[in-house]
Amino acid sequence: MKRRAEGQIVRRRKADVSLLQNAKDLLALLDRDAGQIIGGVCNRLAPYLPADYESNIDVYVLAGGYATGFTFDEGTNFYLAAQRIGDDPAGLELIIVHELFHVIQTALTPLTQSRMEEISKVYPLESRALAHLFNGYREGGASWVANADNYSGTGPTITFFKESQDNYTRQFQFRRLFVSFEAYLYQLFSDPEADANKIYSAGFMDDGPLYYVGFYMAREIEKEQGAGAIRALLSQAPTAFFQQYQSLCHANKDLLCFSPTTDSIIEHAAGLLR
Repeated sequence: MKRRAEGQIVRRRKADVSLLQNAKDLLALLDRDAGQIIGGVCNRLAPYLPADYESNIDVYVLAGGYATGFTFDEGTNFYLAAQRIGDDPAGLELIIVHELFHVIQTALTPLTQSRMEEISKVYPLESRALAHLFNGYREGGASWVANADNYSGTGPTITFFKESQDNYTRQFQFRRLFVSFEAYLYQLFSDPEADANKIYSAGFMDDGPLYYVGFYMAREIEKEQGAGAIRALLSQAPTAFFQQYQSLCHANKDLLCFSPTTDSIIEHAAGLLR
């Protein structure tokens, strides 16, 4: 028993050493290619940022971690899981763009965490639908701004994102994802027994299939109105993203449009923020 316990400790230590080396390798990559990576990040974000936007943002490199990159609530920091990136400048740049855009979305949105908590106390079901819409806006917008199609390279991280995006951005997949997004939204809005955490996990964790509903919407908004339309949405309620897309649908029936019931839920959620 003692030898077995010691063996387990040794294995954990070896794993920890490996994770620590991953973090060192990522920091070395940042040192080596910092100018190229940061220049690329700035070029990709510039069309989507208000001219006067300024912020101090800290980036933490983790020796471990579940998601490749992530943020917390209303913080101005983001985190990178070193072992999921490798020596992959293009993949690292994509992740930084995606997470930085989340920080900017959170900083500029009028739907603060405290406002969301106030709404949930009075309108518990409606607030869950609103949170679902907010996630669709946040992840869809960030996925469009950090569009994997705009990156070249064959590293493990960029390859993963390209393959995942290719899988979800076929037209027939978009149709399935729109149906799933609407079904979850309706369930959250109408069923007090629905588990919001499970629905979030199904749509917005792992490879995030529902990211690509908002991706499609942002793509069509920018195609019609330019990057400035995406930039203007940063300071508006997240429901404005859906309302703007609804306007495009009314003018172009070839787009994938939401059902009238979904449209009414979106309008109801928007009313909570007036």
